[in-house]
Amino acid sequence: MDESKWEKFTKDIKNRINGRNTDAKLSITDEKTLNKKWHNLNFTIKQAAVRHTYKQMRRFHAFSQTATNLYKVLPNINKLLRLLLHIPFPFSKQYITTEINRLISTINGLAQCNIVKINKQNLSPYKSQPLMLALKKYRKAIWQARNTENNNVHRTELTTISKKDLATSQTILH
Repeated sequence: MDESKWEKFTKDIKNRINGRNTDAKLSITDEKTLNKKWHNLNFTIKQAAVRHTYKQMRRFHAFSQTATNLYKVLPNINKLLRLLLHIPFPFSKQYITTEINRLISTINGLAQCNIVKINKQNLSPYKSQPLMLALKKYRKAIWQARNTENNNVHRTELTTISKKDLATSQTILH
């Protein structure tokens, strides 16, 4: 890990610690508070480490870059829906809003759509309902578009192969 990656990792840990709803300035008076602080620190470091460790390229059988991008969007939409349905308790609203908006930016970039980012006031289950409905519609449309793109590219490849085979067989016969 080079120095710039180490700095990003350190910054991520600091942001995660500041984003948690814990009393950072709470003094350790007994074993219970020590264990609680240790658990929070341990959890935060592990969570940050997952994002900064090397990840092996995952293979899937998409036939084009468009289908690949659409494939990558689907897990992000599912993460976002899960996050909106079950807002994690120990994190602050600011941290959750940042995570939601990061996922929305990723989705917008890969799928070339325009989902509006949210603010802290829209985190309640009632106010996030329209966003969840829109995300479910996007998920269905993206899944269909990905399958259509895969089928079209696959059909084009098969047509090209069959034309080459036909040309080869004609030259052999003549």
